[in-house]
Amino acid sequence: MADKPDTGAMIGKDFWEKLAAESAACCSADAAEQADPESAAALTVDMEQACLRGNVEKVIFCDETAVLLKHRCGIYMLWARTADAGRKAIGMLGSDDPLYHGMRCCVTHGKAARDAVAAETKLYIEKPCIQFCRYSKEKLPLSGIGRVRELALSDLPVVLATYHKSTEEHLREAIEKGEMFGIELDGELAAFVGMHQDGSVGMLEVLPKFRRRGIGTELESYMHNMHIDRGWVPYGQVYTDNAASLGMQAKFGLIKASEPVWWAYRTDIDF
Repeated sequence: MADKPDTGAMIGKDFWEKLAAESAACCSADAAEQADPESAAALTVDMEQACLRGNVEKVIFCDETAVLLKHRCGIYMLWARTADAGRKAIGMLGSDDPLYHGMRCCVTHGKAARDAVAAETKLYIEKPCIQFCRYSKEKLPLSGIGRVRELALSDLPVVLATYHKSTEEHLREAIEKGEMFGIELDGELAAFVGMHQDGSVGMLEVLPKFRRRGIGTELESYMHNMHIDRGWVPYGQVYTDNAASLGMQAKFGLIKASEPVWWAYRTDIDF
């Protein structure tokens, strides 16, 4: 494949399947229990989905050793088989910025990609996440608890008071795009969930008085079914120290990526 194709449309499903199979075959003995094509594919499912959903602004570099994409939201995504391959991909950015190579944020997929970003940039590297996805096309059952609806801007104050891991600007944008949903009980917003800028499912919050009723499970099931209806693969990322969320992913029987994902970003500006 050419080093610098212009758009993600040039990277089809066959490429990602081949990459996953090769990655699984190259897994170390330490990760042997996860050395299968599905878990290897889950590591880069966000990159694949960005291509298939038409959300790639530009492919900076792409071959069997590394892939570097720029998402339409401005986030870069890097996978690399080795740190040297990742450094080569970053070098293709051609930026005269020695600290960040023009990147505000880069999602690094696997240790090699993380090490490449650490070597080539001064981006702050967050604690690791595990990426999960659902390849099954079978819809999940819904209990019918409450009324699921799109959030409106009138819900923003409740969202801001409950969810503290994003900016008001990003949350407002997600609501305006119709990418946040909630469950209403007795006329009151009980929980909400949404899609992050990169397309992952997240922002799941159940308000304290409504917890332990299965509402979080209901909303995540709703989001997975919506993705299936659209022909997408639902995926999300969970910090490795978030036991509750990790437990929920296991409950859903999701595919766990073969390696962690690390977000790397500038701390002096909002990405």
